[in-house]
Order: sequence, then C-alpha cells, then structure tokens
Amino acid sequence: MKFTRYFLCALCAGFTHTAGAQSSPVMLRVKATAGDSHDRIKNSSASVHHQKKELTASLTNMSREEQKDLTVKWYAFGRDENSKSVVLISSVSNSVILAPAKTGTDTFSAATTYTPDHFVSTNSRSRSSGKTRTSVKKVAGSGAKMLGWGVQIIREGKVLAEEFQPPNLKTSVSTAGQPASAAKKKK
Repeated sequence: MKFTRYFLCALCAGFTHTAGAQSSPVMLRVKATAGDSHDRIKNSSASVHHQKKELTASLTNMSREEQKDLTVKWYAFGRDENSKSVVLISSVSNSVILAPAKTGTDTFSAATTYTPDHFVSTNSRSRSSGKTRTSVKKVAGSGAKMLGWGVQIIREGKVLAEEFQPPNLKTSVSTAGQPASAAKKKK
C-alpha cells in the first residue's frame, strides 16, 4: 500500500514538472564554476575565506518566434556568520533577446569573504617574573558564507524558466532582502 502511494505521488510530481517545462518557449541550462581561497589569521587556527562563483546560463529559444523583453535575474545567496540567516549576497538583472530556434548565453559572477568564529592567542612576558603568559580572546565571525545561487528568466512579471541550487533557496528570493553589500552601505 505504501509503495503504491509513493509511486503515485512521484508519478504526479513528474507529470507536473514535465508539463511546466514544456509550456515555456525558453529552455535554461546553468554551468557553475567555483573558486575558494583563504588567508591564515595570525595567532589563530582560523582563516579568512574568499569565495567566488561564476555562472553561465545557456538560454535556448524552443519556438520559431523571436523572444523579446526577456530578463535574466541572477541571485547569489549566503549564510551570515553572525545571525546564521540566509542573506542575498548579490542580485543582477540583464535584458536578453533570443533569435528563433537559437541559443544565447548570459554570465554572472559573485564573490564573498567570511571569517568564522575563532580564537586568537597572544603571548606576553611578565616584566617582574619573566614568565610568559598566554591569553586567548574569542573573535566573532563576520561576512557571509556562500550557500548557492539562482537564476530566473522573466517576461512581463512571469517566470518562464528558473533554476536554483540548492532548490530550497527559491523561497529565499523574497525573504532574504537586499544584497549584503547594499545593506552595509546604508549604515
């Protein structure tokens, strides 16, 4: 009985996804490349992390008509090191026109820097006794660690195609607010 119920749910979900994909004249494929580097923090076991994500979208016009007034909306999401909430690191919109039965590309790159919570130790020598003392100080994390990305193809407010990685970040489009860089500039 359980197998039949799960099979029917999966079958219905598959039909729903297929039907939605076929109704759009634009097909979307995204290729992502990432880079990560870090700098050691003096007197600590932690590092400052630098993350970069480059995305290339292949947009294919599946119809015989030119697709005008298309907007490619890109999103980069992160997790704030202090509040642990999802934040919008970067968001960009580009206008695109696709010729009939042709493929075009659009690119996006986002970068972020973050430092996790860590401890810094310092050594000091007592002048009177000559002994070395080590003191440890906790330093709060800063910045936002990149979680993922999203891209939407929009015409007249209607989403024609979209992809989010991981998929649950789609719900963060309206709740994440403005990009972290814009929020810092307002302060």
